[in-house]
Amino acid sequence: MNNYLKLIYFSPTDSTKNILYKIVSGMNYNIDEEFNLTDYDNKNYENNFKENEIILLGTPVYGGRVPKIAKDRFNRIKGNNSKIILVMTYGGVHYDDSLKEFYEIMNNKGFIIIGIGIFVVKHNAIKSMGINRPNDRDYDEIKFFS
Repeated sequence: MNNYLKLIYFSPTDSTKNILYKIVSGMNYNIDEEFNLTDYDNKNYENNFKENEIILLGTPVYGGRVPKIAKDRFNRIKGNNSKIILVMTYGGVHYDDSLKEFYEIMNNKGFIIIGIGIFVVKHNAIKSMGINRPNDRDYDEIKFFS
């Protein structure tokens, strides 16, 4: 069994990145490559993943949607029937149909989605939203998801 995965994320405040690390810590996998698509230097990152690769991909929710800048960067990767786990974070307000949107984007890129989850983090703009999130209960959910 391949016990390695690729970690890819768009995470301007590192909240999504931190959740992804918690997920990986609960899995029987190691990260063999990590790509932070938030960094401007990585804006042109492209990859055609192989069928036997496993990818953990994360992004926050902005206004109930996948952020446009994240979509633009995700459009440069292709799945070739690679397995992918999709993770989103949101600030406790709402996430509307962002999970469906994220699923459709990556499914249309040739990935086989084997898991999808969304987790609450502290809101990055409305400081009173998501205070003390993630909390112990959230971490239990992350562990279960892993």
